[in-house]
Amino acid sequence: MEIREFRDRDYSTVVKWWNKWSEWEPLPINSLPDSGWIISHYGKNLVDGFLYRTDSKMCHMEWIIGDPDADKIQRHDATKELIAYILVRAKKMGFTRVFSSINHKGLMKIYENLGMIKTDINYTNYIGVLE
Repeated sequence: MEIREFRDRDYSTVVKWWNKWSEWEPLPINSLPDSGWIISHYGKNLVDGFLYRTDSKMCHMEWIIGDPDADKIQRHDATKELIAYILVRAKKMGFTRVFSSINHKGLMKIYENLGMIKTDINYTNYIGVLE
């Protein structure tokens, strides 16, 4: 599998994935951080994810999403590889903690298998739109 930086031209692909999976509107491209990666296998994009940097030692890993039409095993393996890669990148950037807000049992299992610790349950997220 190949990991590369997320590029603006990947956005339309990710929007298609969001529309197939999600119950919310896709995030505008200007809400995604510069630190994003996409993993592919033989040229087919499988999974992407983003790392929001902060002015503290904690960053946020968010918007892990995969192609719903991809082979389930390939998508799962790509997701594990991408998350592990993002955690390594975060450490190289000087972060000591990575926060992520998820409600997907498959991702929870991957996070826990990679050593992440579950902190809160039964939560609700809010976004304030300031435009």
